[in-house]
Amino acid sequence: MLPLTMPDPRTQRGARDLRRMRRPYNDGMWQEREVSAQMLSQDGFPTAGLIPEFQAEERGFEAFDPRSEALWCAAPPGRIVRTYERIERSNSTTIAARGRRRLGGRALRSSGLSVTSNIGNAATLAEYAPISGVWSMAEDETYTIYAVKYAHHHRNSPLNFIDGDTHDVPMPLDYFVWAIKSDSRTFVLDTGFTPEMGAKRNRDFIRSPGEGLKAVGIDPDKVENVILSHMHFDHAGNLGLFPNARFHIQDREMEYCTGRCMCHAYLRHAFEAEHVVDMVRRIFEGRALFHRGTSQIAPGITVHHVGGHSSGLQAVRVRTERGYVVLASDASHFYANFEQNRPFPVVASVIEMLEGYRTLYELASSPQHIIPGHDPLVLSRYPAAGPGLDGIVVRLDAAPVA
Repeated sequence: MLPLTMPDPRTQRGARDLRRMRRPYNDGMWQEREVSAQMLSQDGFPTAGLIPEFQAEERGFEAFDPRSEALWCAAPPGRIVRTYERIERSNSTTIAARGRRRLGGRALRSSGLSVTSNIGNAATLAEYAPISGVWSMAEDETYTIYAVKYAHHHRNSPLNFIDGDTHDVPMPLDYFVWAIKSDSRTFVLDTGFTPEMGAKRNRDFIRSPGEGLKAVGIDPDKVENVILSHMHFDHAGNLGLFPNARFHIQDREMEYCTGRCMCHAYLRHAFEAEHVVDMVRRIFEGRALFHRGTSQIAPGITVHHVGGHSSGLQAVRVRTERGYVVLASDASHFYANFEQNRPFPVVASVIEMLEGYRTLYELASSPQHIIPGHDPLVLSRYPAAGPGLDGIVVRLDAAPVA
């Protein structure tokens, strides 16, 4: 049994106390809940910092094996905080003592986030600065969403469907990054690629993604949070454009692009080794935030593992004035892929891609709220973000115009 990261400050009990709490837990997932900080402060326990696993169990919340990770947030008594816990699949059992204040559907971020990670025999403790402060349960924001075109690629329709296309008509790809903005928060989805990478991959590079973001008042130097839908060259090739950002990515995507699957030329073709290495550097700099499955990363913004096109691909669901918009990224390259249930040919798992189309419908307020990742029709269906931005930046939170 591995040692706990911290001892109980009252009884100094050790890891053996976890044995009596064990029972089988069949599915690895992120557990999401909201708890009252008043409860965190009762019985003399601290109201800030790390809460050891077995203390959580004493208070009636879920506790689990130290081989997994626990993120606990604390705040002044009486405030609502969110805890975000990871329970791993394991051949052995993990702890699942159900809590009395568990609420589904939300994940956490709070001020003074402490993270414990127990891997093998090594235990580490790292401090993460606040992402968005302590949230109240009623703090559901709405956002403006921009799609910023930065590149283009001419091709015909048979190349965009796994079973080809008998029409064989022009069906080019546009390349986008997306910005999600409220009065208090800005997130960027994906980073695009550089002119050099465009030349290498025979893509028409039109403008820097940073230039497009600045056109709508977003300075890449000031962006604090970037979501990476996946690690393909056209989505994760510009990490240096955001020198002060943390990068949100699925565990499964980093496992995929650094693991045995990259031994196969077909699977690694859409990746660039230097992009992957750049992301590894961000991890070692403490600038990566990992998600497994579904996570709420800010009020009104959730990421959802979809897979399919890339093993760890995630889509983003955003609350807007017109409802929940789903930025599919490459979960569906074109409207035709998900509307006709026809997979794109660059794929890690066909069944995940097909199931992913259904997930997009489930997450969006309507089919008109699903935004594909590369379809030029997006620019004609939504209004320009401002004068002179036709064909460059459109507003996805606005009602479609076509």
